[in-house]
Amino acid sequence: MNITFKRLVNVGLLLSLTFAAVALSVGLFARADGNAPTADAFAPPASSLKGITGAASAPAAATNCPPFSFANNINLARNPSFEIVGPNGPFTIWLPGQPIPPPSAARHWLMHTSNPPGDRVMSRLIPTTVPGPGGSRMLRFVAGGNEGGIVQQLPTAPAKLMFSAWVFVRRGRVQIAPNGGVQGPVAWSTKHNEWEQLRVCTDGSVPTGFFAIYNQDPKGGEFFVDRIEIRETP
Repeated sequence: MNITFKRLVNVGLLLSLTFAAVALSVGLFARADGNAPTADAFAPPASSLKGITGAASAPAAATNCPPFSFANNINLARNPSFEIVGPNGPFTIWLPGQPIPPPSAARHWLMHTSNPPGDRVMSRLIPTTVPGPGGSRMLRFVAGGNEGGIVQQLPTAPAKLMFSAWVFVRRGRVQIAPNGGVQGPVAWSTKHNEWEQLRVCTDGSVPTGFFAIYNQDPKGGEFFVDRIEIRETP
């Protein structure tokens, strides 16, 4: 009886090790088959958006610009509240090795990934919760690394302007810049899980025209954005 019991134990152990090896190999092949991730790969937990709904808004204006009038009432930003869907649909993913620059989920906005190694990025249009007149949609962006975000180029942008965006940062840190941060002023987010308006102004001494809103955290980030404004100042 003792011999029989030992044999049964050995057989059971062998079967357990076999099943474990099969499961491990299936998992490895599932990650090495080269398939692009599905939407679920970037989907937040079921409760992820609860914190963004009804969250307390930031003060009416950030402190990066003095309060002054605009040259006119024209918002130069194209698709400023993300009401128009991009050419690849309302959900877009970019992976290393794919063509750049990739369009975002919103028309007239391109996605930007980090310079090498080029981390994956995702954008998605979802119902907005931004304070004030933000239309019906906002853009959710997930950055796999540093400098992941959205950009818009306006070659005829005025030299003196205000660039503004409302952001809700889930993780990471967001920066906005009227020339991609290469030259000129930038504005940084200071909060998490709360709407915040970022504003930055130029005085005519620096180039403008490459408007960037992106995560500046090497660990990656996630943010929501709406109500973009690009307005000429006197």
